[in-house]
Amino acid sequence: MHLLLHYFIRRNYLKSLLNYFIRRNYFKYLLLKTLNNIYTFIQLRSTYYTFLINITYNLIKF
Repeated sequence: MHLLLHYFIRRNYLKSLLNYFIRRNYFKYLLLKTLNNIYTFIQLRSTYYTFLINITYNLIKF
């Protein structure tokens, strides 16, 4: 009886630990994804701005 109880407690503990790690990694993954999206957005905007700057520079040059 005692061993069985121990086994169940340990199994639940391991399961909760596993769930905790999965959740933590999931949040980490979400964070990385959002950071990556923000970074690509900034990159796109910066390329857009450099494009505009080049156009205006060429217009002023002429």
